Amino acid sequence: MMVPNYFLDFVAEPICDRQGEPTGWAELLLRPSIEDTPYSPAEFFPRFDTESLPQLEFEVFQAAVKFAHRNGIEKISINLTPHSLMSEYFQHQLMRLIERRIIDTRQLCVEITEEFPLRSSHKSLEFLRQLKEHGALIALDDFGSGSAHWSLLQNNLIELIKIPAQSLQQMLVEDRTRYIQAINAFANAMNIITVLEGIADKDGFKHGRDMGFHFFQGWHFCDIMPNHNSRPGLHLKSPAN
Repeated sequence: MMVPNYFLDFVAEPICDRQGEPTGWAELLLRPSIEDTPYSPAEFFPRFDTESLPQLEFEVFQAAVKFAHRNGIEKISINLTPHSLMSEYFQHQLMRLIERRIIDTRQLCVEITEEFPLRSSHKSLEFLRQLKEHGALIALDDFGSGSAHWSLLQNNLIELIKIPAQSLQQMLVEDRTRYIQAINAFANAMNIITVLEGIADKDGFKHGRDMGFHFFQGWHFCDIMPNHNSRPGLHLKSPAN
C-alpha cells in the first residue's frame, strides 16, 4: 500500500570546474518526508511495496526535473536505482518524456550506484544505451566500490566516474599517489571525465586539483540557507574558491 501524504524535496550539491567556478551542473539529493516527518532515502523507499516503486521513482525523477527548472540548474546529476533501470514501466515513461521533448537528455547525468547488478539484463543495458544516444551522460558513482562497474565499463556505456574524497583520505600518501596516477591514466585512455566528490574545504579542493581531477563536488562550493519550508537549501557561492 502506498504511504499517504509524502513530500519530495531536494538539495542541490554543485559540481564546479578546476577554477572552483560554478558550471550550472549539480547533483540533486532527495530529501523526502512522510506526514511532515523527514526520512533519508534509505528509510523512505522501503516503506513502499514493490509494485508501487516504479511509479514512485518516476515521480521522484519528474520532481527532480521540476526542481532544477525552478532553481535555474542547467544540468542535473541524479541517481537511478537498479530497480528503476530494470523497470519496464520506468523505462517507458522516461522515454516518452524524452521523445516528447519534455526532458532534454543533454542536461541529464544518470548516476549508477554500486548496487547495480553485475549480470544486468539486456533491456537495462539497452535502456542506458538509449539514454546515452539521446545525449545523457552515464556516470559511475563511488567508482571502484563494486565489481559491477567493470561490466558497465566493458559495455562502453560510462563517460564519467565519481570518486569520494573520503576514500582517498583514508589511504597512505604513497598508496594514494599510485592510485590517483592509475585512475588518471585509466580515465585518459578511456576518454572518461573524473569528478572528485565530497569536497569540504579549500584545502581539499586544492589537493584534488593538484591530483588532476576534471570537476569537483561538495558543500565547500555552497552556502547553506533555509528555504520556504524550513528544510536546508543551497545556493552556489560565486566565486567558489
